[in-house]
Amino acid sequence: MKSDQITLTDLGGGLNRSVAATAIEPNECSDLENWDVIEKKLSRRGGITRRMTRAYPGSGRAQVTPSSIHGLAFFDSGVMLLAEYDRFQKQDGYGAIDIATPDYLAPGVQPWSFVSNNGVLWAARPGGRLWRVKESLAVVAGVNPPGTAPSAVSSPGGLISSGTYQYFVTFETDLEDESSPSPIATIVLAVDSSVALSAIPNSSQPQVARKNIYRSLPNDAGQLWYVGSVGPTVSVYADNTPNASLGDPFSYENGLPPAEAYSVEKWNERLWTHDRQQLYGTRVGRFETFSETFDSFDARGGTQIRGLHAWDTRLMVGTTEKIYQVVESGFDADGVRFDISVFSSDHGVQSHSSLKSAEGILFFMDRDGVYASGGGRAACVSTPKINDLIKAAAAESLEFSCSYIDAAKTEYGISIGRPEEDLGGRLLDFQAVYNWRRGTWTTRRWTEDSMDQAGVRCAPTAAAQREDVTYCSFGGYNVMRMNHGDHDAVFEPRNITATARFKAFGEP
Repeated sequence: MKSDQITLTDLGGGLNRSVAATAIEPNECSDLENWDVIEKKLSRRGGITRRMTRAYPGSGRAQVTPSSIHGLAFFDSGVMLLAEYDRFQKQDGYGAIDIATPDYLAPGVQPWSFVSNNGVLWAARPGGRLWRVKESLAVVAGVNPPGTAPSAVSSPGGLISSGTYQYFVTFETDLEDESSPSPIATIVLAVDSSVALSAIPNSSQPQVARKNIYRSLPNDAGQLWYVGSVGPTVSVYADNTPNASLGDPFSYENGLPPAEAYSVEKWNERLWTHDRQQLYGTRVGRFETFSETFDSFDARGGTQIRGLHAWDTRLMVGTTEKIYQVVESGFDADGVRFDISVFSSDHGVQSHSSLKSAEGILFFMDRDGVYASGGGRAACVSTPKINDLIKAAAAESLEFSCSYIDAAKTEYGISIGRPEEDLGGRLLDFQAVYNWRRGTWTTRRWTEDSMDQAGVRCAPTAAAQREDVTYCSFGGYNVMRMNHGDHDAVFEPRNITATARFKAFGEP
């Protein structure tokens, strides 16, 4: 027997010294005290130690936030965003403070997803809107077009040649996302003239930084060209620009995001989201103006898109029944051409959060287990015990699963379903962790004792990483920091050279 194995006297009876070791099935033992059957081996429960520290302890406060946390992310500055039941907050080193939210943030406990780009966090959760979150302001994403046309009056003697002209106005944000145009104003110039525009509409959206004016060429009702810009509250503009000096043509690929955005991802310098049935993508480098719409996903029989994930040169689209891949296949007269094909017809994805990748491996959770693929056919990597728990969970609960990748430890961690869900008397209050290099699973629990706090669930409902440190929220009101390299499983499998008699382990 190796030195790290347990002696038979530690077991408290119930073992047969004369029988060779065999695999133990979970249903062959019951009422175990301080023991579990893991991977068909009798394994001792390790002592609970304090493996986590409160990331933002506050000033003697028991809670960091006033409402439960369902999403964590980091701004480029390193400040953490806490997406809660009914608000956005940011950590200030001692607790959390509200981020101004002029738009209505509907309450909900659905998990959030995030994309960081150019100082902004783009956020979405099932059934909600796409949000544009900065450290000082959070608003619903999308630039609404002006609702009215400007007024136009001519003055003879200008540099604009005679003819019939069209004008419209657009709104543009501080990040250069532009709205669709306003209604058109038409003016006829009998002689060379200048044009005075007035009643240029204003926007109620705080992200709008300027208003752009466009004009057609004479007697041309087709393309309009850039003339100039005014500030967000300026309502007049004097146009005396010769036709030869007009700027770039207007792009009509400035659509709004869907009314419901269930998750969000960044791929090939575009922002992508979906409304469960269709996939939407923005213009390159423009994360608030959507130009691509795809409906090539089989929505028959209640199939829904559940998650998006940028993986090498592909955008993976996980539906409840299949996994698709989107690739850029070239260019045509309309611009970039995308191809959509089925990546896996055998498996689907049940939660956006479960779609993760590292070292060329794609991980995801289907209805019957956790799967991994290196680019070919996906294989189930989870144990029968974990598979049984996934199968027993309600389908709608699996969408709440939270996962993360710890690349430094080559670990994929996932909590299964909502932590408060009851499965025959057993709460889903743990996290399953897969080490893909070793090919082993461990089960982790964090209790009130291990986190030095009370009233928390013991499975993560939100996670984020920064500088190889994982931060978790457990559906409660605090954010915990894992001590990297020191968050071993509470259940530590140890080989035992003995077999069970298929009796309950109780009294010796």
